[in-house]
Amino acid sequence: MPIFRFVVQFRQADPRSGGYLKDALALGFNDLRRIQCQDLYFIEGQLSQDDLQQLALELLTDPVTQTAAWDELPASPLEPGPATVMVEVTLRPGVTDPVAHEIVRAARELGFDGLHRAATGLRFLLEFDPSVSNIRLSAAQSAPDICLSAAVLAEKLARQLLANHVIQHWTLGEITPSFPEEAESSGSVEILPIRQLTNPQLLALSTDRRAALDLAEMQAIQSYFRSEGRDPTDVEFETLAQTWSEHCVHKTFKSRLEINNYHS
Repeated sequence: MPIFRFVVQFRQADPRSGGYLKDALALGFNDLRRIQCQDLYFIEGQLSQDDLQQLALELLTDPVTQTAAWDELPASPLEPGPATVMVEVTLRPGVTDPVAHEIVRAARELGFDGLHRAATGLRFLLEFDPSVSNIRLSAAQSAPDICLSAAVLAEKLARQLLANHVIQHWTLGEITPSFPEEAESSGSVEILPIRQLTNPQLLALSTDRRAALDLAEMQAIQSYFRSEGRDPTDVEFETLAQTWSEHCVHKTFKSRLEINNYHS
């Protein structure tokens, strides 16, 4: 199925570009002269050129402030120019992409039934100054040498600032998008025999399931299911772990405080 890449940029200065440049200079990348940010949208589907134009105008851009260009992958490589390096960033496979999800949903509501999947990303055009002594270039060096030196700096900048390696991956040049894969339930239900577990086994279960529950919490769950006369399913246990997590219930904020030697 065809994959189309949309490149969206602001007609005027993108405030993100100035922010990234400021952060890069604060990190010591004094050889960097300019950063230009562009949004990437990868659309998979059977779509006509008219469909693509309408998607750009109605969904992927604000026509007043942004412009869009698109092509079908694979496309001819983009040549950003001497001393300029292109870095593209996308989410790793399996990481939730809520923007892509909403693109698919909204496109189908607008009648674009041929759109199958979507993914998002960012493109950074990094322009370096060859005359800065830190790059250690002489006037006699050729453009490929300049690009090679700039690429080394771009790789370092991508690792330190442009991408979060936990949830994103990046590349110099054009990146291959990762689309969400549809998953089907196995239909099986696992029963966790929590009622018979010892304290060390309760903690081991919490660790193995990445529940992040301490012994007191695991004992509370065990006590409840003992009173119910049954063991929990895997979904029940995951639900308890999720809703009892620091992220959802804020256990630290709800902690009881004991203050000694208080003087008014």
